Amino acid sequence: MTGKLISLFDQHPPSESATGRPQAITLPAPAGWPAPPEQAAYHGLPGAIVQRIAPHTEADPVAILAQLLVCCGALIGRGAHFQIEATLHHPNEFAILIGDSSKARKGSSFDHVAKLMSEADPAFPARMSTGLSSGEGLIWTLRDPAGQDPGNPDKRLLVLEPEFASVLKAASREISTLSPTLRRNGTQP
Repeated sequence: MTGKLISLFDQHPPSESATGRPQAITLPAPAGWPAPPEQAAYHGLPGAIVQRIAPHTEADPVAILAQLLVCCGALIGRGAHFQIEATLHHPNEFAILIGDSSKARKGSSFDHVAKLMSEADPAFPARMSTGLSSGEGLIWTLRDPAGQDPGNPDKRLLVLEPEFASVLKAASREISTLSPTLRRNGTQP
């Protein structure tokens, strides 16, 4: 196929380089948009992965990097840590990607990373969940064995919530334990 790659956001088709490959058109950032991160943000293996994925998607490299770091933290689990003074910092991360629905390619950035994580660990998809509605539900998902209940021996979990507004709504209910549970589980061993 020799067609040209054209984004719906492009005003004109991309020009071709001397090699005949399409060159991307860079659109100006909207007013007030933050500056892109320095190249140091793409250091090491995560940066190399982002560089490999980025040419094959319309997703922003920053979104790919954020998804990659969060997914790697979920894949690695809380057994690993880095100590600063008396505090252990585990690789579990929380991230929120903000962008226009169906246009910002938030899901596309995740799909590429999830494919890579699934190739690295075929059991990874089984540790993904959606639907944060209560602290009790989150605790139940990661429960320890008790009596006849085998619990969940693998405490690694990646919770995806496509619409963060639903998490805020659930956390704002008067008797909700979701917000304190998320904060506590992000910092406790």
